[in-house]
Amino acid sequence: FKDYLKAKVIEGGMLSNRKGVNLPGVDVSIDSFTEKDKNDLTLGITKDVDYVAISFVRNAEDVIKVKDFIRKRKRDIPVIAKIEKPEAIKNIKDIISVSDGIMIARGDLGVEMPSEEVPLIQKSLIEKANEMGKIVITATQMLESMTEHLRPTRAETTDVANAVLDGTDALMLSAETAKGKYPVEALKMMDRIIRHTERMRKPSSSYIYTHIFAEATAGAACKAAEDIRARLLVAFTKSGFTARLLSKLRPSVPVVAYTPNLRIQNRLCLYWGIVPKIMSLPNTTDEMIEEIEVSLLKEGIVKKGDNIVITSSSPLSRQGKTNFMKLHKIGE
Repeated sequence: FKDYLKAKVIEGGMLSNRKGVNLPGVDVSIDSFTEKDKNDLTLGITKDVDYVAISFVRNAEDVIKVKDFIRKRKRDIPVIAKIEKPEAIKNIKDIISVSDGIMIARGDLGVEMPSEEVPLIQKSLIEKANEMGKIVITATQMLESMTEHLRPTRAETTDVANAVLDGTDALMLSAETAKGKYPVEALKMMDRIIRHTERMRKPSSSYIYTHIFAEATAGAACKAAEDIRARLLVAFTKSGFTARLLSKLRPSVPVVAYTPNLRIQNRLCLYWGIVPKIMSLPNTTDEMIEEIEVSLLKEGIVKKGDNIVITSSSPLSRQGKTNFMKLHKIGE
């Protein structure tokens, strides 16, 4: 017989359809990138998805296979590796290196590994992702009680806040919004916890420079923003490179990132501290500065007399070459 599993019930409980099977302590040899995955990914590519997340990643090769599959179809879609297996923990630096980001899927990690190890693993994974300048998403059972109840437990509130303090880029709700009774309320609650915690925390960066010239410019922009008490940092970016650099450096003020590319705007939503907005490609840096000022004033983000720091590539049509910075006072 094929396609079935014979099991013995040791401790009974409710078992619903479409549940995964965990084998703690077993190194499974099944290919993580299945034919069904390939069909699903092909559909996702045709629908222009913003990100692709891979489940049950064990090593860097699992990520490379998916990236190659996407590349052969002449697309450039960022890949997020879901960290759910002990094998992934052992190979985490290699996995982060080839991925565009990781998701800490604490539910499966807590089944595959002793529960008491998960909190420290979470902190370690966030730290490594921060050091390597990659997105890190913390997920699973963040506000689990809100699938049935209108308010979270105090422990869940603390859990969300601690993930923010650890340095995660994004937090993700699962059952709370997929099947819960209060999906909107859960989202609003998480937003309130995050915003309050961020006000109490001074951002700090553990990112290790790899693109020295561009990062020196971005680092100088972050330092200047602090020195002149800037209202915010502004990045103009075609590829998202400049905005991603600023996010990695964890500046003390928000970053408004203008881009002419809708797909880049969507992708930047996952990055720490970034507020992405659409703007057509200006002809000159002077035109860019003027359009940025008009946009910020119109939306009420700044007022006359506020200081901002603007950074971009010069000329503006270049990609991946952050080399321009300007300290600017609104209205002058």
